[in-house]
Amino acid sequence: MAAQNNEKKLQQTGIKNQPGSPNYGKQIVIQNNFVINLKNYVIKVENNSNCPYKESSLLPEDDQNLYGRDEFVKELVNAVKTNNFVQILGESKSGKSSAILAGLVPRLVQAGNWLLTYFWPVKDPFDSIARALVPLYIPEANKKELKIEAKKIKNSLKNNTTSLSEIIYKIQRKNPDKRILIIADQFEQLYNSSTKDKTRYQFINALLQTFQSATKKSSLSTTLVAIIRTNSSGNIGFYRPLLDVLRKNSITLEQMTRDQLREVIEKPSRNCGVDVKTRLVERLIEDVIKQQERLALLAFALIELWKKQENKQLTYKAYQEITKNEDIVEVYNREQQKRAEQNNFTKKTSKNNAISAAPIIYRILILLFLFFVGMPFILEFLPIIFDSPARIICKLKDKC
Repeated sequence: MAAQNNEKKLQQTGIKNQPGSPNYGKQIVIQNNFVINLKNYVIKVENNSNCPYKESSLLPEDDQNLYGRDEFVKELVNAVKTNNFVQILGESKSGKSSAILAGLVPRLVQAGNWLLTYFWPVKDPFDSIARALVPLYIPEANKKELKIEAKKIKNSLKNNTTSLSEIIYKIQRKNPDKRILIIADQFEQLYNSSTKDKTRYQFINALLQTFQSATKKSSLSTTLVAIIRTNSSGNIGFYRPLLDVLRKNSITLEQMTRDQLREVIEKPSRNCGVDVKTRLVERLIEDVIKQQERLALLAFALIELWKKQENKQLTYKAYQEITKNEDIVEVYNREQQKRAEQNNFTKKTSKNNAISAAPIIYRILILLFLFFVGMPFILEFLPIIFDSPARIICKLKDKC
């Protein structure tokens, strides 16, 4: 039932992610104007599917539950309309992605003259941006064609046979009345250890050449929004050309005030006909206001409270049952640790299952080999023949 409700919600918001659609299982396309990779943002369905609170970032269909960010979103809309390169700075888990995806994106989609796409610049940023651009480049393509074309674009960008400007220009020619917004979430990922220096600076230079000015609209009518964590922005300063551009138009998302937190707590519930007791509201604010990850803490507490609602009310008593006189930070951290352990156990179990499922043909061939070289060897090698192929090779090397 929860899955059906979620699918219905997707259809109501114009998101296409049904079997048979070109982007099924990979992307959702909102009103054919916005592409977002589902590998990065998986839509979670809570135990109570009508819960208005989410621990993960809000998506465009959650715009009715974005509160406390009205002024910031207005500033964003103005910035992308008048600039080619916009930097969004904010602390970890301060709601940067939610403000962009559930605030900026729906407003631009509603305006009707924007094409929007989104990516994470992970290990190979050229691959990431190619996958983000190709649905706009050939929107009529099927899943296989999108994959092939994305690979072509990636290779041509890396080999400098085609520039990023040329790709965007071709998209613009097909959509002459549209502006293009490219959202690069977690832009600081460019500086992680898995991205090679040569690739990193080649990619950054491609961006700088395309989005030439941070203060004047280019003829391409294209804007890049780079979302960056404040505590990870230092590495970007090592490359002066990028730093100079980002400094010219940077917007910082500040932590929420008490009044903004009050909106986040009260309004989503009231929209669902559920009341939040005043005493509980003030206690929640007091418990999270001094914490850096206040929104994550608040979302965790509110989701747990939603599960314990009585007579359409979120109560102080239920909050006491959740915390058991502990600090909400301790409860949250313990739950995160528990989830991490469960994830590690699941990964370990899957890995062990994969090892134990080594093809039977390897074992048969090794048995035949050992049979023909003599019985003593069979007795010696018997314990290892049921191991994985990789381990078998290692052990055979040790024996020889």
